Amino acid sequence: MLKQVKAGDKVQFEAERATSGITVTKMQKGK
Repeated sequence: MLKQVKAGDKVQFEAERATSGITVTKMQKGK
């Protein structure tokens, strides 16, 4: 997942909140 982006890139992501914390479930490069 993180191989597609580098520092400074804009990204869009979806996350889920659980009792153990926040988990990123989907991420893609922004425009």
